[in-house]
Amino acid sequence: MDRLYSVWNIVRRYKYIVAIFIFLIIIGVIDENSWWVRHQRKAEIAFLEEQIKNYEQQYDEYSQMLEALSNDQNAVERMAREKYYMKRPNEDVFVFVTTDDYEIQKPLEKPSDHRLLLPGEEAEQAANGQTTATNSHQPTANSQPSNETAH
Repeated sequence: MDRLYSVWNIVRRYKYIVAIFIFLIIIGVIDENSWWVRHQRKAEIAFLEEQIKNYEQQYDEYSQMLEALSNDQNAVERMAREKYYMKRPNEDVFVFVTTDDYEIQKPLEKPSDHRLLLPGEEAEQAANGQTTATNSHQPTANSQPSNETAH
């Protein structure tokens, strides 16, 4: 009880400072229109305005492209060649690809784990309970080449 009385004396003595402090906490953090929420909304508005600018720029580019395609036959041919790799019947098309376009494969960690098995070794390892990766192109002892074709 003594402790509660001492807290009340401090609040009573500094009531204006306590009231201003509580007001600042409510306005700055707790309220739905607080300074913090307003700051977040301003940042979101700036981000959305930047996206609007980008979309307007894309719209202008696509409008110019559409205008060119509807008026110029050479533009249609150039678009077909560049984007869709189309060609005339007697032409060859060469496409140059950079390494940025594709993920480069990493080498195997342990090449010894990925060796090819002969048909007899495969059966021995299966009997011993060992499993390793095999090459799917490696023929097995029971496989017969087939001369049938799918129709």
